[in-house]
Amino acid sequence: MTDIGLSNLQTIGGFDIYNNSALTSLTGLGNLTSVGDLWIFDNPELIDLGNLSSLTTIQYKLDLFNNKIK
Repeated sequence: MTDIGLSNLQTIGGFDIYNNSALTSLTGLGNLTSVGDLWIFDNPELIDLGNLSSLTTIQYKLDLFNNKIK
């Protein structure tokens, strides 16, 4: 998977993005404004979180680890 493809998603209670060896960006999450928990881990080619720029509310927890984010 190289694209998340959830461009209409705005709010979600919890979301995990993990173990995607080809994922390089979070394209398709540009309209996400609110999450409960967001875990982004073990995506060895993920280098950019720019598509989360609309995210204004993280209700509980954000975890980022084992990614190539610059």
